Amino acid sequence: MALGFFTDRPTTPIRDLDTTDQGWPAPSSEVHVQGVTYGGWMFDLRKNLKQIYGDKEGNWVTDRLFYESVRRSTNIPTSYTQVLAADDDDGNTANGTPNFCAIYEAAQRHTLPTSAPAPAALIPGVAPPTQSGQRVTLKLLGTSFCPTDPSTAAVSYLAPGSSTPATVALTKDASGNYVGDLPAQAANTVGKYKVTATFANGKTYTFPDNAADPDYQTYAGTVQNLYCTNFDDAAAPADWTHGGAPADEWEWGSPGEIAGTNDPRAAFSGTKVYGMDLGKWTTDGVYPASGTTYLQSPQISTAGMGVVRLQYRRQLNVETGASDQASIYANNVKVWGNATTANHVDKEWRFHDVDISAETANGTAQVRFEIVANATNNFGGWNIDDFCIVGIPGPQTDAGVPDGGDDASTSDASDGTSDDGDGGNGDGGDPPDVLDARTADVPLDTTGNADARDGNVDARDGSDGAGGTIGTGGSGGNAGSAGSGGRAGAAGSGGAAGNGGAAGSAGRGGAAGSAGTGGMAGSAGRGGAGAGGMAGMAGGGSGGTAGRDAGAGGSGGTVDAGGSGGASVRDGAADAVADRRPDTDGAAGATVVDGDDSGCSCRVGSTKPRNSMAWVALLALGVLRRRSRRRVAR
Repeated sequence: MALGFFTDRPTTPIRDLDTTDQGWPAPSSEVHVQGVTYGGWMFDLRKNLKQIYGDKEGNWVTDRLFYESVRRSTNIPTSYTQVLAADDDDGNTANGTPNFCAIYEAAQRHTLPTSAPAPAALIPGVAPPTQSGQRVTLKLLGTSFCPTDPSTAAVSYLAPGSSTPATVALTKDASGNYVGDLPAQAANTVGKYKVTATFANGKTYTFPDNAADPDYQTYAGTVQNLYCTNFDDAAAPADWTHGGAPADEWEWGSPGEIAGTNDPRAAFSGTKVYGMDLGKWTTDGVYPASGTTYLQSPQISTAGMGVVRLQYRRQLNVETGASDQASIYANNVKVWGNATTANHVDKEWRFHDVDISAETANGTAQVRFEIVANATNNFGGWNIDDFCIVGIPGPQTDAGVPDGGDDASTSDASDGTSDDGDGGNGDGGDPPDVLDARTADVPLDTTGNADARDGNVDARDGSDGAGGTIGTGGSGGNAGSAGSGGRAGAAGSGGAAGNGGAAGSAGRGGAAGSAGTGGMAGSAGRGGAGAGGMAGMAGGGSGGTAGRDAGAGGSGGTVDAGGSGGASVRDGAADAVADRRPDTDGAAGATVVDGDDSGCSCRVGSTKPRNSMAWVALLALGVLRRRSRRRVAR
C-alpha cells in the first residue's frame, strides 16, 4: 500500500499487505504495527470479494464494508463483528450474511477474535437472477468459501390473467448455477415471477427484494424496435430534454453509486445511463427536496402499430408514493406511478414493460420520467438504461370509441372498411352503432338510436335489389287487422289514419294491414327491394320513417315491422331464401337484425302460423283499392 510514499523509491510500498498475514494481537502496540493487522485483513477481504463479484463490484462491496467498519468499530478486534453487521440483510447474523464466508475466511487469516460460526451459518451468497428467453438462472456467490447448496431453489410464476402462481423448480447445472424455464406464455402479454433460494438453516433469499414492486416482469411476443438507445453516445443525446425546480439534477454519464442511495454501480449495458445526481462522492446522490424534476424522450413515430409498449431498464429509489411520486407519462398521460404502500427500492437493474397503445393512437410517442418530492427523506431517484419503444403492426386502438377498434383515422381499423364510428370517411356520423362486419348486416346492431349506422337509407345493407314476388305475409293482421296499430284503417298509436287499415296502404308488405305502431300517416319506407316482398309499403314506426330492405330481392320474403319509438329495422344479408324470418324491433328504438334464413312463415311480431293464400288475396285486394283511390284523388 501507499506506492509513491517514498520519493526516492516510488515503486516501493510503505506496507506490503498482500504477503504479510500479521495476526492479532500485533507484535507491538505501536499504532503503525497494529495497523498492518487491520490493513491486512481488509486487503484479503477485498481479494475475496473481487473473486466473487469481479473487480468493480468487488471493490464497491469492500469499500462499503470498510467504511462501515471504520464508522462503527471501537477498535480493531471489534471490526469483524461490525463488518458482519454491515453485510447482514435480514437482521440476523447467526444465519449467515450474503458474504459471510468470504468475511470469515479473511478475518481468520489474521486471527481476529471471531467466535466459531455455527455450521449452518456457512452458506454462500446468492446473486439476483438473470433471464434469457424463458430461462432463469440463479448464481451462488462465494462457493469456494462456502460450498453449500440451497435445499430448494424455485421460481413462482404468475401467468397473465391468473391469480394462482405456478412453481418451477430450479436445478443445478454443470457450472453450479441453478436454472429453470418459465412456462410458455401467450404473445403480447406480461407475466410475473419471483425467485427464492432456501438453505438448510432456514435462511431464504428472495428476488426481487423490493416490497413496493415484489415481482419481475417477463414479456412474450415478437416486436419491432421503433426507437432504442442505451445512451452510449459520445455526448449526451441532444433530443432528450430534462429540467426541474428548484434544481435539475438529471445527468447523462457513467453511474457512481453513493452509499445509502442504492443507485447502480454500473450501467445495465455499455457504460452510460441517464440518472439523477450521478456524481460519486462529489454530491449527495439524491433528488432535490420540495420540487419536480423530469427527463423527456424525443417524439417517436408509432405509425402503423396496433400495439405500442415502453420497455426499458430502471434502477429507481424513491420514498413511498404517499410522500414522493415517481411517474411515467406517455404523451402527457400518466401510465405508471410508484406504490403508496412502501418505499420503492430497486437493488438491481429491473426490466419494466408498460403498454402505451391507447396513449399513442395519434401515431407518436413521447415519454417523460418524473419525480415530485416533498421536503424530507429523498432517495437516489431514477436511473434509466436500454430505453426502447417497441410495436406490433396492426390497427391502433383508442379507448372510448364505440367500435373498440378505432384508429381515429379515415377508415375502419377494426373491420377493414368504413363505419368504424370515428367520424371519418364512410361513417355518416354514426358512432352509436357498435358491431357490423363488412358484409350486409351479419352481427347485430345493439345501440338505442334509430339505425344510426345507416342514417336515412339503409346504406349499410347495400343497394336496393329487384322487387320480390308477392310476399307471403305482411305486418298487418289477418283480414285487415292491424299489426301493431289500429285496425280497419284506424289511426295508429299517435297519428291520423296511417298507411294501413282496411283498404289502406299495406303495412310493410301486408295487405289491408294497419299502420305500424303509431304510423302518423307515417311515411312508409319502401318494401319493394329485397326481403320486403311485393306491395311492400311499410308501416312507419311510431312517428318515424321506415328503413329500406336491401339485398338481392329474394322471393316471398317476409317483412319488417316498425318499432315503437321510431326505430327502423333491417334484414340481414341479402334475402336469398324464401320466407325469411321477419325483423323485430327491440324496445325504445333499438335496431335489431335477425340474420335468420329459417324460412319461417310467421306473422310479424308473432310465432303463430298464418294462412299464406288468404294473405296473398287480401294483399292484392288492398293494393288495388289503394291505387284506385289515388287515381280518384288526382
